[in-house]
Amino acid sequence: MDTVTWIILAVVAVAIFAAAAIWLLTRRSRTKRHSATLRERFGTEYDRAEEDELEERLNRYEGAQLRSLDVTTLQDCITRWGEVQADVIDWPTRAAVRAQRLLDDVMVARGFPVDHRERVAMLSVTHPTLVDDYRSAHATAVRALDGVANTEECRQALLRVRRLFDGLLGEPATTGEKAPAAASSPAQEREQERERLDLRTPAPSETSAAEEEAGTEAR
Repeated sequence: MDTVTWIILAVVAVAIFAAAAIWLLTRRSRTKRHSATLRERFGTEYDRAEEDELEERLNRYEGAQLRSLDVTTLQDCITRWGEVQADVIDWPTRAAVRAQRLLDDVMVARGFPVDHRERVAMLSVTHPTLVDDYRSAHATAVRALDGVANTEECRQALLRVRRLFDGLLGEPATTGEKAPAAASSPAQEREQERERLDLRTPAPSETSAAEEEAGTEAR
């Protein structure tokens, strides 16, 4: 080959090499940005699962529509939460188990999957800041059933369940529709029931103590 041919081949080789390098750099940059987006979206859950798994969860649940709870279901929740609170002092392990069962029932009623793993997967998409609380509360409930959870573990589990209820019940269904403004509307009735289901209310024994103290001061 003559010199001109070698020069042409060298120029072509350099061009191919440069194009490949640019493609690789662009791909790395996109991958890095995509990973950063997933990390921001999933928070601590990003460190628990592979990116492919997180992508699959997004495909399954990103557009999930959650249902509002009807008044009857909310009233049942109020009753059951009162039973949980009644057990906090004398039977904390049973309180932790009851709280977890109530939480799971509420989640399924709102549209979360019945299967536990799928429920966690959907929660990581719809409420990524709550998924760690859910996992921890569930694990404590299992330990309580096995008789190996201590009182402090159960107490912490109940605090986590409260945070979960605040996040899962303190919001309307994600339908994008505006609630009616009428005073007697079902939406307002549900909101009133949610206020009655305020999980930050102290247990009955604490309320009684506060009332007794207030009565003493008044006297």
